[in-house]
Amino acid sequence: MTAADLDGWRRALDGRADVTFREYPALDHLLFAGEGPSRPADYGQAGHVAPEVVADIADWILAR
Repeated sequence: MTAADLDGWRRALDGRADVTFREYPALDHLLFAGEGPSRPADYGQAGHVAPEVVADIADWILAR
């Protein structure tokens, strides 16, 4: 997602109390720690979703 895409989502959902945006700039699109642009070869590398993402998702589920 580009910054322009994110801005569009923010504008479209502005004012909704049930929407929260979180950014993880140090993570790639698989939510793994990484640097630089993602590459197709990244899909072949084992990894783990970053702990902060797991915690944010758990908090979101528990708040429901």
